[in-house]
Amino acid sequence: MTDTPQASQDPLLLCEDIVQEFRVRRRGGFGTATVSAVSHVSVAVPRGQTYAIVGETGSGKSTFARSVIGAPPPRAGRVMVAGQAISGRGRAASRARGRLVQMVFQDPMSAMDPQWTVEQIVAEPLRAQGREGGRQRRARVAEALDMVGLSPARFAGRKPAELSGGQAQRVAIARALAVRPSLVILDEPVTALDVSVQAEILRLLGRLRRELGLTYLLISHDLAVVRSLADQTGTMYLGRLCETGSTEDVFTAPKHPYTAALLSSIPSVNGRADAAARGRIRLRGEPPSPLNPPSGCRFRTRCPYAQEICAQQAPALAAGPGGHAAACHFPLAAGTAAAAAAAG
Repeated sequence: MTDTPQASQDPLLLCEDIVQEFRVRRRGGFGTATVSAVSHVSVAVPRGQTYAIVGETGSGKSTFARSVIGAPPPRAGRVMVAGQAISGRGRAASRARGRLVQMVFQDPMSAMDPQWTVEQIVAEPLRAQGREGGRQRRARVAEALDMVGLSPARFAGRKPAELSGGQAQRVAIARALAVRPSLVILDEPVTALDVSVQAEILRLLGRLRRELGLTYLLISHDLAVVRSLADQTGTMYLGRLCETGSTEDVFTAPKHPYTAALLSSIPSVNGRADAAARGRIRLRGEPPSPLNPPSGCRFRTRCPYAQEICAQQAPALAAGPGGHAAACHFPLAAGTAAAAAAAG
């Protein structure tokens, strides 16, 4: 089954029917099994927008992002960026990925060689692409550092241990921007930072998107971050997209019970009558294992609305007005999340 949400314009990022599977050894060492980490996921992101994917730990959102960047490439499906196919396993696809897509990781320190200087770290993707000579490369590094608010004269010669958390994340963003990519993948970009620093980095990411015309794929479990940064949001459960639409539509009128449960966990501090204030929805049971996902709808074992058809048939990601789509046989109507909270 292919779930293909509709984009309002030609997409900068187009992922079609992405599948990612891994072979793992069974407990006790008796044979292997297949983990279905991402199952037939399609996403279309217009140029200059931010598309966020949210979900619980183990939902497959980070695996999907790594499939887009080719670490590793998807088992099946196609990834297109700016009209170019980048999902292959050959050298040409690898070079295209490095030129068109860069990634900012959750923990910048773990992605940096502690013996390298900031200049060497930011120049790494330029070297990998064989771009420019030494003088031009230094100029590109200085430009990237300036864009993220770090003085090249002060920071180019520093080692990672001499950076604060916020400075390290700025260096990581500068490294991603050095090759002037079309798409930047943000994998939990502020989770490891103090709250005050998080706000600074989010403002920086918003400014860079506007000034450089960047397109972001944001992976986050922090729904407040998603609401502040994303134009579109998709929720993922056990490797499949449950719901996708404009961030405003998804947050204020969720259609999928899983989305409503996620949104109900946002603390409400102002009493607004949105999804954050409708009451906590407590899901029953634990998420199933991706080694043996449920038949039909993968969420049905925890859903208060599940019926027999949910076990027999996987629901399609069906779009409604405005492109707001939900993969549910019994999508929530406006205001139904409150009833789900009571049922939970």
